[in-house]
Amino acid sequence: MAVPFRLHYAYTEELPADADSGVIVGNWWVARRQVASAVKSIDRGEEVLIYSLPVHDYPGNYSEPEQALYYSGGGTGKPTRREWAWDPVNPSRVTVPAYAGMVMDVREGSPYLEHLLADFYPGVRTLIDAGKASGVMLDVTGDGYWGAFAGLTATDKAAMSAGERWFVKELRGVLGERAIIVVNNALAGPWDHIDGILVENHAPSEAGFWRTQAGYVKRTVRRRVCGIQRTAADAEAWSKLGVFDAVGGQSSYQVAPRLPISSSVRNGPWPAGVGHVRPGTTPPPPPPAETDAQKIARLTLELAAATRDATAVHAELVSTRTALAQEQATSVALAHRLELAESAAGAVTELVAARGRQQSGRAEALADYLESIGHPARGARARELAGNAELLEREVRGMLAGTPTPAPA
Repeated sequence: MAVPFRLHYAYTEELPADADSGVIVGNWWVARRQVASAVKSIDRGEEVLIYSLPVHDYPGNYSEPEQALYYSGGGTGKPTRREWAWDPVNPSRVTVPAYAGMVMDVREGSPYLEHLLADFYPGVRTLIDAGKASGVMLDVTGDGYWGAFAGLTATDKAAMSAGERWFVKELRGVLGERAIIVVNNALAGPWDHIDGILVENHAPSEAGFWRTQAGYVKRTVRRRVCGIQRTAADAEAWSKLGVFDAVGGQSSYQVAPRLPISSSVRNGPWPAGVGHVRPGTTPPPPPPAETDAQKIARLTLELAAATRDATAVHAELVSTRTALAQEQATSVALAHRLELAESAAGAVTELVAARGRQQSGRAEALADYLESIGHPARGARARELAGNAELLEREVRGMLAGTPTPAPA
């Protein structure tokens, strides 16, 4: 049975006082402008998440201190810092046209993300510890939304997804175990450090897809898979499908209306056993640490995947070059197409080289780890087989099972 979910982005109006919410998402300033009602909501068992948007900015100069700190480093009335853009030389290359937004540099370890982790989110942690917020909702963050972007290459997309996963992992360390982290996007696979996703205005006929998406939320402390629809009737239909933990229906995000309580939607507070932590209580324990066997298996599979990816890209490049060379022999006009393909091939070759470097790094990580836990011979073998992902994977799985692997003929 779902609890009511609400979005409350109003500038001055306090959060609802009817106690019929499970999760409320307030705007950037909720813990400053609506702090009194936020505290009351949390005290009665509701959860208040603070909105933020790491992936792209809003156009203009920022009058609210939270947004000014987030995108410009502080000081209201300033625009987004150009050097934090995805492409600082040409910030307009990668954008979100519907919002006139500039995509930010969310690559792993970027100065922009390091700024958010060091300068913005520690303040959110203070609010959570003081009982003025329960966590965050990270808009657009995830592995999808590609149709809304303009200018992203395939390489950009891969780097963006990897960077956002790294950011959320680091953010969990900043916000702590008590904090709830929900992302508003689709996922390409399991995420370990989030409590849920937000599904925004999708039809109940898509329940199968979103049920799979909900399964990608792998953190076991709590689950907060939330859905927001345009009408209460749509919310009611979704609530009967067992996908969402919290569901709401509202045509405007400014002031959250009361959702009718029904057989499949109950009012708050949260029941026991769903990971809800009230202020002053002990946070839930972290997930169990990764075992040696699990870490070896993970590193091996990552190395194998990187090797297969690089091999497939190289094979496709060779095939394309051969086919176009054959066309060139019979048509002068196709020579121009071959030149264009060769230009693109340079970018693909760079990708292959990057995948090769990634593969080598993962092989070294696996070897270092095996040596650190007292297996120098296995570590040496991992380095020796760095270029043969299939054999390396088979050998390490044999190690885990305690059975030797015969050498190839």
